[in-house]
Amino acid sequence: MADPIITITIDEAQCKAYAVLSSQGELPTLEDVLNASKAQNVPFWIDEAAIAKALEKRLVDQPFEIGHAKDGRVIVTVEAREMEAYMLVEPAYGGKKPDLTDAERALREKSIAVGVDEAAIRQALADGNHGSKVLIARGKDPVNGTDATIEYLFRKGSTLKPKDTDDKRIDYRDLESVVSVHKESILARKTPAIPGKDGMTVTGKPVRAIPGKDVKLSPGKNTRLSEDGLELVSNIDGQPVLLARVSVEPIIIIDGDIDYKTGNVDFAGSVKVSGSVLSGFSVKATANIQIDGVVEDSYVEAGGDVLVRGGIRGRGNKTVKAGGNVGALFIEQAAVEAGASISSQEVLHSDLVAGDQVSVTKGKGLIFGGRISATNLIHANTVGDDSGIRTELAVGFNPMQKATLDRLKEKRTKYEASLSEIEIGIDTLERYKSQGSSTWQRHEETHEKLVEARRQLKDKLDELAFEIGVMEERMVRAEHAHIKIAETIYPNVVVRIGRLQFKNESELNPTSFYEEEGEIKSSVDVL
Repeated sequence: MADPIITITIDEAQCKAYAVLSSQGELPTLEDVLNASKAQNVPFWIDEAAIAKALEKRLVDQPFEIGHAKDGRVIVTVEAREMEAYMLVEPAYGGKKPDLTDAERALREKSIAVGVDEAAIRQALADGNHGSKVLIARGKDPVNGTDATIEYLFRKGSTLKPKDTDDKRIDYRDLESVVSVHKESILARKTPAIPGKDGMTVTGKPVRAIPGKDVKLSPGKNTRLSEDGLELVSNIDGQPVLLARVSVEPIIIIDGDIDYKTGNVDFAGSVKVSGSVLSGFSVKATANIQIDGVVEDSYVEAGGDVLVRGGIRGRGNKTVKAGGNVGALFIEQAAVEAGASISSQEVLHSDLVAGDQVSVTKGKGLIFGGRISATNLIHANTVGDDSGIRTELAVGFNPMQKATLDRLKEKRTKYEASLSEIEIGIDTLERYKSQGSSTWQRHEETHEKLVEARRQLKDKLDELAFEIGVMEERMVRAEHAHIKIAETIYPNVVVRIGRLQFKNESELNPTSFYEEEGEIKSSVDVL
């Protein structure tokens, strides 16, 4: 059969194109008709659906419409959560070409009014970007705020910073002693939070910025805020101590031993003893204690850190208690409790309890006998020896600590309730004042007392928030509590992790113990 015969005619007056399929040839395909119209340079839009329908009906020897004039179009889409708008230009087929007026109408229909790039629109219209989207509007991104920060201008945290010697011993003789500041020293500097700047979508909707969070810079004991509230200044010469807030504690220096000449020491501040604490005596301080000699069978208690340059030698009695860290050259037959960490070169027949960790890794790094307990980590070189003396190592969150945390939260709830009642009272009295009530003078003294009570309660809530935050952080870390032995662990060493227990019956080299799937497991991967 002969090839398809297709005749294409163009009606310029009607702006249409027609095709006639000859019955003398083979019935053409849709592609044949499209190729014929292309060869004829038909200037109109080709209606493929109409051509397909004519072919299906086998229309031959009669004209049928295959295309007509079509105006160009501007199509605008809004994307990326209304932060971007794109334009697509559909070409004109014998009809009106799209222009700037069409583009502006399309923008109005989509309510686009922000970040419009007129140059991009004009270029797209000029190029006739057929089939390609062009970015023609971009919203304004929000600028998130910056959190307030506090820079502490003194060495904070543990003051126990001895130097390590080449043979891995701790040299407690070569260290920075009690940190001190002078009156009028700037202790901390606050950089205020930046609120941020809202953005806007291409349709004019606001995009909220995340504001910076404020951090409260509160004065503690013997400190004050500068007039602009951005600097914390010391009121006295003394030792800066960071707990819930920065305080400056006075320092008492005792030249010599704590003995019958001095008697027991109980001081609201920090204490430095150039000698030793002899048997039967005690030293108590609300801040830090530094002892250059040894602690015998005595009692030492600090609200902050305790540093013993010599060592601690007790007789099984409670010897040292610190709210912060404890550091000593050696600990022998002593009971030591620290709110944070305990570090030493050698621990013999002692009971240690640390809120964070116990580190015995310098010098011999030996733990032998007694019971060592820490919330998060016990790290030592060697535990036990060939004699098989029982030694216990325990890590994990202590139920007693959980009970303490619960009590702190209960106290916080009570304080918050009291603060709410005080706020109501202050608001009521201040309304009397603003209304010019004749009863204000009778209530003025009460108002002052309530304002002072509010300040004190807020201070207590700040301190509670700090304590609760520390304990909750330790509770989270305690979920991954572990024990690391860098060299050797001997038989008859009992390992406890939470409620789980494992008794070591053989000599093991570097080992790490941890809890997994309800069991104590060990690994040789020890750092």
